[in-house]
Amino acid sequence: MNYIVIPIDGSEYAIKAIDYATTIATNADTTLVLLNVQSTPEDVNQLEGTAKAQMEEACILEGKQILQRAANYADKINVKYELAVRVGLASIEINQEAKKKNATCIIMGSRGMGPDVSKALGSVSHGVLHLATCPVTFVPASML
Repeated sequence: MNYIVIPIDGSEYAIKAIDYATTIATNADTTLVLLNVQSTPEDVNQLEGTAKAQMEEACILEGKQILQRAANYADKINVKYELAVRVGLASIEINQEAKKKNATCIIMGSRGMGPDVSKALGSVSHGVLHLATCPVTFVPASML
């Protein structure tokens, strides 16, 4: 089975990444991994036991809600997909999911929902590119 990891943050750029992935997924055995990464507040490590578990559970629930729109879109265009939510630093978690799935590639929007940190690429995009062990494709904003 071939996997393409597509980070989903709720932005239009992420939806365009799904569109682009369907154009290059020529193998019928390709599954899109729609991945949302939730960051935790910096002080989460100070929490213990139940409080920390509740915080992570809330993050996962929020991630699932964000993924729902992407899942609805994937259903509409009739592509095979899996949903995944991870908690942590986005660039690290995206690459870990790609490694876990032995992904063919990562396809993502060049920008996301965050503030404009970099003129060329968003900060998560930049981090993913530098940590990647598989090809990374960025879908430009001009495709919107």
